[in-house]
Amino acid sequence: MERFKPLTILFVPTYGNELISCSNGLVDDLQERGHKIVFSVDISSKEGRLSSPSIRYNYSEKFSDQYSDCSSIEIVKNFSVNYLKQLFEENKAKESYYKELIDRIKPDIIITDSIICSPVLTNCGIPWVWLNFGGPNLYLNDDRLPPAWSGM
Repeated sequence: MERFKPLTILFVPTYGNELISCSNGLVDDLQERGHKIVFSVDISSKEGRLSSPSIRYNYSEKFSDQYSDCSSIEIVKNFSVNYLKQLFEENKAKESYYKELIDRIKPDIIITDSIICSPVLTNCGIPWVWLNFGGPNLYLNDDRLPPAWSGM
């Protein structure tokens, strides 16, 4: 059987934590196959969910802390508009960081979970994959359903 060339895979999660937690099985499988994994995460991720010594982590400054002082119900009520606005703002703020990261890492594939993908990531000429860990209500516009961001 022909052996494939190991790839450098750049994971670019929206906030740095969710994709890391949700993609552990995928990362383990990719590493078993010999691929090199690099996560681009914000600095707040150092405090918790990063554990694998075989994964390279590239830390950026923390770009957002919008919901740290909000109640749960406030987050659900305002999440859709605020979240999408924030994604656009963060993508704009991270453009030069993403360009530098891509030039330095030279990934073969980029994996992101952002609903609003950065044009720097999607237009750089490197194949990219969008992973979705959101609930199905996110894509259904029906008043009979719970709010998309409620986790129900």
